[in-house]
Amino acid sequence: MDLIDKPLLASELISALSNPTRGIANFISGKFATAMSKNVQIDMVQSQKFLITDNLLDHAIRASYVKPKYLLDGLHNTRPPFNNMWVEWNEKERVQKNRKELVKLCKEKGETKEVEPLHLAGIPDRIGYHIKRISNEVNVRTNQVIECGETILYTCFFQMEDKKFYCPEMGFNINYDCNYNYESFVNTWKNQNDFSPVNMTEEAFYYNCASNGAVMLGSTYSEMYKGDPYLDHIFRNIIPVQTCSTH
Repeated sequence: MDLIDKPLLASELISALSNPTRGIANFISGKFATAMSKNVQIDMVQSQKFLITDNLLDHAIRASYVKPKYLLDGLHNTRPPFNNMWVEWNEKERVQKNRKELVKLCKEKGETKEVEPLHLAGIPDRIGYHIKRISNEVNVRTNQVIECGETILYTCFFQMEDKKFYCPEMGFNINYDCNYNYESFVNTWKNQNDFSPVNMTEEAFYYNCASNGAVMLGSTYSEMYKGDPYLDHIFRNIIPVQTCSTH
């Protein structure tokens, strides 16, 4: 049966969150974990849900391999249309299409290095992202409201062969105004940490932007356009953040 004929992954996640001890991998029951799982379940029920077809996935992947200048231009126009939404796709199809574009990019850039062969074992059938706009965040441990400006949190969920859902502790936020820099980082830190001084130098900040950005955009793409000022600008505006699974 095609994945498009199966129940939405979102529906299965909502069901898993009803009994997180059974449905969520590595779940450790407790006051804060239970509160967070209920919050996520409510958000998922209320979210606008989308399934990306294989054809649309193909277009999206090809668009993601344009030169950094055009990728940065696109970043201004990709703000999510809903405050609370979910997108999911066929992950094994994405991996195969992604490799095809990598091979093509290597040839265009005159690279002789072989792209590694595919190993689909261990890759989930489907992956979904919960995308939520957050203006103020409530710390579930202290009930304090954290002023965080406009944050659009992207949280990944996927289901493995054990039928449990996994959620990495780190997601990301995209600054669509594309003006995030060290000064922005310092201001954000001061808003969220009343009693703690900024713990990162400007040099370390930009180094971390590059290293984190390379992970999120892919090492091959990042290496091929290394030193491109547009790429460095993109790196600064894709920001790693903690997700609900931290709780």
